[in-house]
Amino acid sequence: MRDTDADWERIGQEEPYYGVLTHDRFLRKNIDGQALQDFWDTGEADYAHLTATIQHHLGDFKPHTALDFGCGVGRLTRAMAKRCDRVFGVDVAEGMLIEARKDRLPNIEYVREIPAAKVDWVHSSMVLQHIPPVRGYVLIDDLMARLNPGGVFTLHFPIFKDREYLERITPYFRRGRWDGETLTHMSLEAVAEGTMLMYDYDVSRILMSAIAAGCAHNYFNHSNHGGCHTITLYGRV
Repeated sequence: MRDTDADWERIGQEEPYYGVLTHDRFLRKNIDGQALQDFWDTGEADYAHLTATIQHHLGDFKPHTALDFGCGVGRLTRAMAKRCDRVFGVDVAEGMLIEARKDRLPNIEYVREIPAAKVDWVHSSMVLQHIPPVRGYVLIDDLMARLNPGGVFTLHFPIFKDREYLERITPYFRRGRWDGETLTHMSLEAVAEGTMLMYDYDVSRILMSAIAAGCAHNYFNHSNHGGCHTITLYGRV
């Protein structure tokens, strides 16, 4: 299994803001005061969208505690902390956390491991897609276990890819097996450390985790990112 933690350690050291939002204006060489403000504003916009969707589909929602898994430099964590009493930002990349801890709000705790604390909201966006699912499912189970009764989770992950996106991946294939239904790679070209790879998840497996955690109500919405199809799953336990 690829060590994606090492990929993100490198990205966090070299391009912590671009690693969160892949736009040229967020590269270290380009980012200025206005670009940085625009970066933080996207976190505010995402917070507003997420909480409005929760309110509409899952009912009244006023979290006191929250956990942002894969928090990066704190883009959404900061927005959460303005409305919650206590927020945990979790990220494997120390370079990301170094940036996140600059001028952090006092009610945010940035850590590298999922804390044992219980919270009212577990969130993860644009993170699981970079973690091989065999690891990701275990992390999802752990995150679900952190929810207080009545707590909400919002999890974003890819589910399939169109040919336009698959054509970006297949150059890595050196050998494969095709049985008429499934193409399985058997040998890959070396992929440079720090490459952002995108992995697809099984929705039924994640729903199983949600149901096992006591989720009785859920909702999802779909997005298409250049041929990579993702959903954000909303649920309440």
